[in-house]
Amino acid sequence: MYLLLADATQFNPTYLFLAITIGLLVGLFLTKRGKVDKTKIQGLDVKEFMDTKRKGTLVDIRNAKAFELEKLVGAKNFPGGSGARSGMIRKDIPIFIYDQNGKSAYRVAKSYVRNGAIMVYYMKGGYDAYKGEKK
Repeated sequence: MYLLLADATQFNPTYLFLAITIGLLVGLFLTKRGKVDKTKIQGLDVKEFMDTKRKGTLVDIRNAKAFELEKLVGAKNFPGGSGARSGMIRKDIPIFIYDQNGKSAYRVAKSYVRNGAIMVYYMKGGYDAYKGEKK
């Protein structure tokens, strides 16, 4: 016990500097970890989505069964946004995503941006809002 008290009375500024530096780095990591640049995500109405979708990759995030029944021409299926972390989708061109009803598209768009996508557009209202040509 005496040794601990004796050592504690000796002040070493190097340890203080090291502790503060580690604390700041951990704090910075924790605050930046969940942040998403929301300027890279944009919701489009159906007409605007269909007019601009050819400028990027079209991704259907509905389940495989719904995708097989009906889909937009040219769409790739990544259920629940499973393609966000994989290298199967180019992230250097815009990604256009749609879901069944527009409720999960924004959440998936955030995961694409978090994983390096330059821009993600999602269809407001989802596939249910679309009335045009289907495959």
